[in-house]
Amino acid sequence: MSMLAACATSADDEPSQPAAEPTEQEPAEEEDDAAEAEEEEPETADPGGEDGLAVNFSPAEERELLDQYDDWAEGGDAEWEALLEAARAEGEVVIASTPNPEFRRLVTSEFERDTGITVQYLPNAVPAEITGRLRQEAQAGNISVDVFLSGWPGVVDDLPGGLLRSLAPDLVLPSVLDQSAWRDGDLLWQDADASHLLRLLLYVTGYPTVNTDHVDPASIQVWDDLLAPELAGKIAQFDPRSPGPGSPAAVYMAVEMEEGWAQRYFEEQDPTFTRDQRQLADWVAQGTYPVGLALDVSQTQQLRAAGFPLEAIFPTDAPGVLTSGFGILRLFDASPNPNAAAVFANWLASPKGAMVMQLGLDQPSLRTDVEVTANIPREILLQDDVEYLDQNTEEYVKSAMLPGHAILVEILGR
Repeated sequence: MSMLAACATSADDEPSQPAAEPTEQEPAEEEDDAAEAEEEEPETADPGGEDGLAVNFSPAEERELLDQYDDWAEGGDAEWEALLEAARAEGEVVIASTPNPEFRRLVTSEFERDTGITVQYLPNAVPAEITGRLRQEAQAGNISVDVFLSGWPGVVDDLPGGLLRSLAPDLVLPSVLDQSAWRDGDLLWQDADASHLLRLLLYVTGYPTVNTDHVDPASIQVWDDLLAPELAGKIAQFDPRSPGPGSPAAVYMAVEMEEGWAQRYFEEQDPTFTRDQRQLADWVAQGTYPVGLALDVSQTQQLRAAGFPLEAIFPTDAPGVLTSGFGILRLFDASPNPNAAAVFANWLASPKGAMVMQLGLDQPSLRTDVEVTANIPREILLQDDVEYLDQNTEEYVKSAMLPGHAILVEILGR
């Protein structure tokens, strides 16, 4: 098991409008206070912004945040200048990544503003689709994508297939190579060779969220509490049968809990699955299913702002796991614009790129020299002295994520 001791720094997720308005809810039955257990309360966190609600920046505020890092290429030497000149001659870079419209807007506009190089952006929420397409193109000798920003499957799909080029030699900017600017004092790679899959984001996921009008947050102290008979038929979660936001919690159940726990949970609690994050958040907000797993925090922030009583729960035995979401960067070999791809990699890994990712994705950068902006939900930030399970390392993906998915398919079918 690969663990990362998490200490707070000093410095698959598309936001959209909530689907519903608040409705009158029946008050939850009062609990007998005298019967409350003396167990340690599960941690809760301010979920974002000063009020725990969604934060939207005005254009002027956004510009001010971005302009702080206009010196992102400072110290670039003759090698950098030659690379930039060659990239400008290519004229564009082709990127495949999340369909999140805010990230697409920011990454295309800011990269062109900073470099003069245009971005052709291919929105794609399913990494396997891009990988399959690139394999066919590689066989034909006609790769069409330069850069892929996606999640953990790259270490088992893209890397063994020989689709990737080594990224490490392309990172040349002083701001990128400055080890003191990164969490834990160095760049964080997904692959064991520390060369192909660079992780730029890191945050907590895989925890329950409850509607407090229907479920007392104190009733979920540990993961075993999700097996309570009164929660049967009242849990919804993102479909865990394919890689995506439903994976972290479900794989934890299948691999880290005692043998047979996951089968018992799925059979006895009969959770409802969806692949629609908006629907999932709405179900929990309305109390249709008052416990949810793998909710999109951008959705929950907006629903809190609309008056819905949603609270994140961090069970004491496993207060969430770590992921990089769409923040794993890789470059394809034999791509059409290799120099522009290298410039883009340096820019995205720089303080300017880190701010673009934070503003566009509502997720925290691994850089410690970039302000953690108010739009990022506080509930996904790593907390002091909490040890989290990092599910995005090559070791864990191969030893646990893949076997865990096999267990889930055996239990649930495809």
